[in-house]
Amino acid sequence: MKEADIVIVGGGPIGYAQAMAFKKLNKDLKVVVLEKYPEFERKHTLVMQPKQLEKLMIATGAQNDPDLKKLLKTLRKKPHIRTNHIQEQFKKIAEAAGVETVITTVEEKTKEGIPVPEKTIDQLVLGYKPKLIVGADGTHSVVNEKLFPKGNHEHTEVDFAMQIRYEIEGNADTEKSWEKSVSFYQNLARQGLVATQQIGKKDPETGKTPITVQLIIPKEDYLPLKQFTAKKAIKPFANDTEKDERERFAKVPPHLRNFISNHIESVLMGSENGKLDKDSIRISVNELPASKAKKVVTEYKGADDSLEEPVQISLNGDAALGLSYFKGFNAGLEALAKYVELLKPALVGDLDKKLLKEKLEDYQNWFSLFADKKIDEVKEYSALKIKPAFKIVKFVRKMKGFSHFEPPAQKEQAIQSYFRLLTKTHPGDKIRYEPYPHRAYNPDIKLGQFAYVPIRYSLKKMGKLFIDFFKPYKGTYQLANDFKQPLVGTVNITSGLVKIVTGIVKPSRFADGLFTLARGLLELALWPLAWTLKPLLRGLITLIDNKPHLIEKNHGMEKLAARGEELLQEEIEETFSFVKAKLLLGICHDLHRKFDKANQRHQKTGLHSEKEEEIYATLIPKTQEEGTISFKAAQQYIGLFVGKKLSEENLSSSNEEASGIDNVF
Repeated sequence: MKEADIVIVGGGPIGYAQAMAFKKLNKDLKVVVLEKYPEFERKHTLVMQPKQLEKLMIATGAQNDPDLKKLLKTLRKKPHIRTNHIQEQFKKIAEAAGVETVITTVEEKTKEGIPVPEKTIDQLVLGYKPKLIVGADGTHSVVNEKLFPKGNHEHTEVDFAMQIRYEIEGNADTEKSWEKSVSFYQNLARQGLVATQQIGKKDPETGKTPITVQLIIPKEDYLPLKQFTAKKAIKPFANDTEKDERERFAKVPPHLRNFISNHIESVLMGSENGKLDKDSIRISVNELPASKAKKVVTEYKGADDSLEEPVQISLNGDAALGLSYFKGFNAGLEALAKYVELLKPALVGDLDKKLLKEKLEDYQNWFSLFADKKIDEVKEYSALKIKPAFKIVKFVRKMKGFSHFEPPAQKEQAIQSYFRLLTKTHPGDKIRYEPYPHRAYNPDIKLGQFAYVPIRYSLKKMGKLFIDFFKPYKGTYQLANDFKQPLVGTVNITSGLVKIVTGIVKPSRFADGLFTLARGLLELALWPLAWTLKPLLRGLITLIDNKPHLIEKNHGMEKLAARGEELLQEEIEETFSFVKAKLLLGICHDLHRKFDKANQRHQKTGLHSEKEEEIYATLIPKTQEEGTISFKAAQQYIGLFVGKKLSEENLSSSNEEASGIDNVF
């Protein structure tokens, strides 16, 4: 084993930034980086402050380094960068300057948990006979654990988070990004959530753009999911072990699952300029603490004080200070710049041990104050921005729930079926995400939504204001909705005016705004009648009618079920096509959407909702290898609503005769 002046444990961005800095100050220093993985595994997006890189460049006298200047220029234009990209750039500069990388695991253990003798710190790290060891190995630092006093890591609980990470092929669609941002935050408010979204830079090699959505979640949501860390993330739509992943995804609380599904759906519907990589979708949780090492400088004399002279040890990066809300990396760079500045007299010489120890103590004194300040900033950020934001969105959610009850539509099956359908297409085919291809527009329209609302929908709602006077009540929801009409009208007037103002240069948005405004004005104009004549008239019709109005007997449900029955009959008679499979899936999704919505609104039904949910869940086979749609499950599901089912014997025999057709498509 070669000797080295400095050994850095951990080859992440901070580890290589430190190695690079050492070589910038003294090209003769022998620096070794010990890293566990040959390729950096983290690929999420950071917001990197250019000023922190500039501080490091000044501290090392590298203001004219062409690679760093180029990076600085890029960050000033767009500070979002992938973790692995910044690591690769620092690594490239460091290794070009002579830094050696060794792929190994420090303190490695066998499967039985027994330490591997040759991989202990004493054998592996001290074997280089370094004058300085740097622990840049993350929050769970081995260097901190093995070489510093016990209890050196101080943990402050702040918040908890869920990350949704995915990649778009090509550039993320930035056109009308402000419109998408409004829709994004509306979706958050409906679920009572707070989140941020980071769009990274397209990878020139893969052609993909990373996107990270970070949700702030309460502790009660975090605890049941804490096993799903970044390394054990849920991949709800991936091909590998798909069955298990869907079961893991089912453990996510419903309101979080609804947001995730709605968000993924919005990405699919708006990805004309890019394509969502389903295998890249990962969901993980983590604590957002503020943690620090009480001591970031110490001496080590080896096991049983075996060394003649102690080795100086220091901690940097997350090993020294772990901060949430994307503040940790920038704080790490800022601390590194100060570290290099203070140690410069020792580094530019021959690493005089006495001087090195003295300068490290100076750094410890500075760091103690710095760490406390940064932790206070995180706590203040949470108290002033996160907690109030939670209260606001919860208030908005309650108001929207009072003004207009909107049962969340379940989108997971629709998204899953879309990804399955893609497996039946040819490479390069452009297949739009259409959860309800039998409809002229997507019916999942929310009150006050900023996204485009079809004019046909607004006209339909305006017509219902009059038609409903002469229809019986199907449940208490409709009565309550009559009394909410003035609030709904106020929301529509406000939404319409906003759309008119923002749509001056866009005819479709302007027209949408006009009709939304007209709907709101009509709702307010009819408000007195909605509170007086309408309940009396509808109540009288309900009494005269005197029969239960079952969900499955709703006109829309009967039409959908009849169309589904026709498609299944066509499957019996002829080879089923891609288009027909897509239509059948859409009809089943629509039936479930309408049934679930009416059921949540407490309309009566002759069906068992658990049975409906159970059969609907089997519509899509559990794994991709099993197919896209189970015709047997579709037959059973549609049979729930038509009161009968097609002959399974006919279905089975015809499948055997049809080329390539089995129970699944």
